[in-house]
Amino acid sequence: MIEIRKIEYDTPSYWGVVRLREIVLRLPLNRRFSKEELRNESSELIFALYLDQKVISSCQYIIKENSVKLRQVATLPKFQKQGYGSMLHQYAEQYL
Repeated sequence: MIEIRKIEYDTPSYWGVVRLREIVLRLPLNRRFSKEELRNESSELIFALYLDQKVISSCQYIIKENSVKLRQVATLPKFQKQGYGSMLHQYAEQYL
């Protein structure tokens, strides 16, 4: 079953999304998130797509005044090119 959720900062769901992003985007570059980088995310809008209650994709948006900017989309490699990232982004656009 597919479920898309808005993720609140510094919740268990948030930390699951951080781990997903670290696996997909950071570790391949031999990088980790700093505490400051994560603190800066407190004002961002975050969504996650769950497949059978496991987070497989996430997207984040920076909101400033009257504009919204897509910051990043991350999908586990096993689930890439199957439309999950697009589905998540479309949901987020409707939400916005």
